[in-house]
Amino acid sequence: MEQSSMTQKYFQTIKDHHMDLIFTTDKSGQVLMINSSCSKVLDKSEKEMAGKSCLSIFPPHQKEAIWSVIKSIAEGKVEKAEIETEITAHTGESMSYCFQLIFLDMGNGFEEILFIGRNITEQLMLEEKLKRCSLFDEKTEMPNRKNIENVISNRINQTKNTNKNFSFLFIQIGRIKLINDALGHPSGDQALVRMAKRIEAVLPQQSFIGRFSTNIFFVLLEGIISRPKIENLCSDILAVIQKPMRFQKQEFYMSGAIGISEYPNDGMDTETLLKNAGIALRYAKADTHDSIIFHSDEMNIELEKRIDLERSLRKGIENNEFFLVYQPIIHSTTGEIKICEALLRWVHPKWGLIPPLEFIPIAEETGMIHSLGKWILNAACKQVKEWQEAGFKNIGASVNVSAYQLDSTRFIENVKRALELSGLEAKFLHLELTESVMIDKSKKTVSMMRELKGMGVKISIDDFGTGYSSLSYLKHLPIHALKIDRSFIQNLNQQSPELSIVHAILTMGHGLGLRVVAEGIETNDQLAMLTSLGCDFVQGYLIEKPLEARHFTQWLEKKQKASNL
Repeated sequence: MEQSSMTQKYFQTIKDHHMDLIFTTDKSGQVLMINSSCSKVLDKSEKEMAGKSCLSIFPPHQKEAIWSVIKSIAEGKVEKAEIETEITAHTGESMSYCFQLIFLDMGNGFEEILFIGRNITEQLMLEEKLKRCSLFDEKTEMPNRKNIENVISNRINQTKNTNKNFSFLFIQIGRIKLINDALGHPSGDQALVRMAKRIEAVLPQQSFIGRFSTNIFFVLLEGIISRPKIENLCSDILAVIQKPMRFQKQEFYMSGAIGISEYPNDGMDTETLLKNAGIALRYAKADTHDSIIFHSDEMNIELEKRIDLERSLRKGIENNEFFLVYQPIIHSTTGEIKICEALLRWVHPKWGLIPPLEFIPIAEETGMIHSLGKWILNAACKQVKEWQEAGFKNIGASVNVSAYQLDSTRFIENVKRALELSGLEAKFLHLELTESVMIDKSKKTVSMMRELKGMGVKISIDDFGTGYSSLSYLKHLPIHALKIDRSFIQNLNQQSPELSIVHAILTMGHGLGLRVVAEGIETNDQLAMLTSLGCDFVQGYLIEKPLEARHFTQWLEKKQKASNL
């Protein structure tokens, strides 16, 4: 009797002080007891609830399902169950609860069902917030990448057994970094939100827009099939992107590029479609600003080639796939050869002869340009020294230098090492730097140029006339020669505007005490005109195409033999 009294007191303490809603019913669902928490939520006393159906506590649309659970417990089919439901408090506030229903055998044939309800409102809200965070961008509150991928997958499933197709766009916004740097990243995020609204305003109603990555929006287009219509829409999108955007009394101008992928032509699954849209966007950015590019199969082949080239660059050096060709640079009046330009070539085992314009940018991006540049210096210096020892004593080598090489603190060391290993005197090495490189990296470059000049190495400005050098800047550079860009030579004639440009470059160069070289000469008329203008040296297919070392040796021998006649 004493033990029973203690148990009853213990249960009463739990009943009165537990935060969960607790009540019991008989097997027919009639309320027998409720605790104080339950009484407080319902604003009803235990006496008021006693004998009433517990279903009155739950929302009407769930009563049938809850009664089915109670019945299963009462009939002994299950001993316990769990239900999630909404409870409306007397204040009108709706709260979410998870109820545990447990069968109790009290003895002497007395059986009850115990209900214990845990308030999970905050938990569900947190779960919903986490779910939203997983599907929406925190900064802009736009659908994020995961959400976008779900939308595409669902759309593919809906379209699988139909003849319908759809398109989507990758829209990259350029110059957002300018706002980030000037005003901070919150302003940059705000600019993206504004930009999204601008884009959304010109989209068809059934379109879907999301933020795929930092400055790339995704748009799913429904119902637009023809490419001309898509192009017109994309033009409208670019037009709103280009409109000025005001922040803190400042105007900012954005740019855009759009890559387009189409289902099912460009892929049958989400991953492939996204990949191909990304490839198209890459081409759109590389083409020009504010470009619109549709994906094509050729792009995948080119990308495969680029990836393969990138992977093969290092092995190419190790496997002797690279070689140098040499093009003579001769005196315009005497025809005497003073220098030959060393030009890099690559024969890839799979892709064949790769043009330098194709692999040099990859080498620069991957950092392999430093290894390549070092190899070129060593090979060119060694070859020229061999020609000198063979009797062609005054010939020198001209080597192109990348802007990335000038960023390396080891570049000067590499030049010294190439000269040391070959035994070539520094005065026979000419380095060609592009005009824009020297302007962009003035202080560092000029310092390196002065050190090279102090060693005896000669320096020329390549592609002169395509940059923006001023006369006042040029006169301070430690250079020996200017190379007129071939674009001015190709159309050179007595009536062409190029004539005035070439004449001005020659006058400027000679006024600064520099030698001037014209490259890209292909006709006798071009040669005659440049000679009459006083151009010092000429280079081009009219004189000779670039030759491998053994063929260049034969050319030198032939040239020497002719001069001795």
